[in-house]
Amino acid sequence: MLSVLLVAVFAFIATTDLLAEDCVEVDSDNQLMANGEREHMNIEPAGIMVRVLGGNFCMGDIAGNGEPDEQPVHSVHVDDFWLASHEITRGQFKKFVASTGYVSNAERDNSARSGCLAVDPDKWTFKYRNDHYWVTPGFKQDDAHPVVCVSYDDALAFISWLNQETDLPFRLPTEAEWEYAARAGGRTTYPWGESAIDSCEHGNVADRNVWPGYSKSPFGRIDCDDGHAFTAPVGRYQANPLGIFDISGNVWEWTSDCWSKGYSVEDVSEICGFRIFRGSAWMNSESSLRSANRSKNGPSDRLNTVGFRLALDEDEPTIGSDTTIYEGKGFGE
Repeated sequence: MLSVLLVAVFAFIATTDLLAEDCVEVDSDNQLMANGEREHMNIEPAGIMVRVLGGNFCMGDIAGNGEPDEQPVHSVHVDDFWLASHEITRGQFKKFVASTGYVSNAERDNSARSGCLAVDPDKWTFKYRNDHYWVTPGFKQDDAHPVVCVSYDDALAFISWLNQETDLPFRLPTEAEWEYAARAGGRTTYPWGESAIDSCEHGNVADRNVWPGYSKSPFGRIDCDDGHAFTAPVGRYQANPLGIFDISGNVWEWTSDCWSKGYSVEDVSEICGFRIFRGSAWMNSESSLRSANRSKNGPSDRLNTVGFRLALDEDEPTIGSDTTIYEGKGFGE
């Protein structure tokens, strides 16, 4: 039983020396791709997918200023894969609901946890609000904004529908794939570099432009202005070197992996009670925005700070009449 569990928990690491003292440097392929041509394709209704070249990278708290669950830093190999350039939007999720009649966890849970978990800015406490769900998350959105108040289970339901529509096996990215794409061949604290002040150019974060009650937040704020108090339309800020938008900030993103309290074998739990989400959100600041940062919640939990992004194995796409391949510099710039 335990051996099977270990395989499942560490499936996100294709090949790794988990307890290696010296972490292997990042392969050069992704660095070359970041500086050269980018390949991406538009698959409706999934959106634009970016091809990410595989390689080895150092996963975890490289800078040494993170949390215990980000240790030990270890070398991980990731195969080539495709990652969505944008987080799934409310408009995309609306098409899914219109097509299937799907009812989200927030709408069908009639317990004390009805609705969506949101912050009370006056008291700075989080609680489920029964009038909050993906259509009414507690702030104004349009169809270009990332969908929120969706659980891990809701994300899988969307993906199941999408796979029937496209005849392609879309999935959530693994935790390792997510961090590999966020780092884009680099080793900096944030996807864009070492300065949190620069975050407003690259994502929607806890900045000067936040709602009034945020002054009581334990997270603090960054002294810059991203132009949005809550979620922003996807693709509004600078893409990372791979052409991926909002990889840090805007909304947290569900991944496919179970959470463990660290990356060593001793940290593995026998129960997958939590799923990992990555990337931070509109209400988070310096610590949460780091590429190594991890967070978690139960698979049916939903928050108005959490959405998701699609992934696809590298060898899966079949080019048809509704698929367009683009190549060239400048995508995402």
